[in-house]
Amino acid sequence: MDMKNIFDNNHRRVSDGEFYTLDQQGNLVLRDLKKENSDFTFQKYVSTNEFDSYNFLYYENFQYEQFDSHGSDYERFGCQIESGMSVMDLGANIGAFARYASNKGAKEVFCFEPMTPTFHLLQLNTHHDEKIHPFKLGVSDKTGLAEFKIHSDPTHNGGGTMMKLGDSSLNIHFSEYCALIGIQDIFNDEKWSKIDFLKVDIEGAEQIVLEALPDAALRSIACISSEFHCNEPEFEIWQRNFIRKCQDFGFKHFVLYHGNGSLRTVTLWKD
Repeated sequence: MDMKNIFDNNHRRVSDGEFYTLDQQGNLVLRDLKKENSDFTFQKYVSTNEFDSYNFLYYENFQYEQFDSHGSDYERFGCQIESGMSVMDLGANIGAFARYASNKGAKEVFCFEPMTPTFHLLQLNTHHDEKIHPFKLGVSDKTGLAEFKIHSDPTHNGGGTMMKLGDSSLNIHFSEYCALIGIQDIFNDEKWSKIDFLKVDIEGAEQIVLEALPDAALRSIACISSEFHCNEPEFEIWQRNFIRKCQDFGFKHFVLYHGNGSLRTVTLWKD
């Protein structure tokens, strides 16, 4: 597909479920994920070949209805995107959460995604929305460079994982060195320092980033939502300590454990 024509076409009205994705050969495919997901269930996703990970991504961001979540797994109880909020999306992937946040009334959504194939999809899927601002950057505890990978095949939309954090047994579909920005440098920048809702889903680097989140950010942010893939004893200690620290800044919290607990969503909010 001609990239210029795609961007030009994105000035037209885009339907809620319309997203550019990749097929198994790495080609761009425009899909209506909302239509495809009309009979989506998690059980079908894990037990049949009827749905792929793009379908799950749409489900996770637009159709999740459990434990007081009314559409997005990143919202729960008091952790909600409200009209006029500034949202920061760390690990924006192809733009599903950014589009959801914009639909909820966010006044601006700052998206960070480091790897070229995924970032191109993010651009294509958000180009029509002037409230969404994509940045081709990974986020860590310090600014610099790191090698990232996407594993398996192009239809696996898990985004980019830093090599040093990933599972070395997985096949690498694509790797590249990407620029990193430190979380403290983000909140030292005036245009990013007044964020209301922080979403963190960065494929294993969440603990590194949240550990380095400055106190000034914890004082100003109203909501934090993060997904973790970890159930080691050391992580449990870190999670308890991080939640306790957030409580000192006035946050309430809820932790949803999926399956055996190796996947969990931690949501924090201030009344």
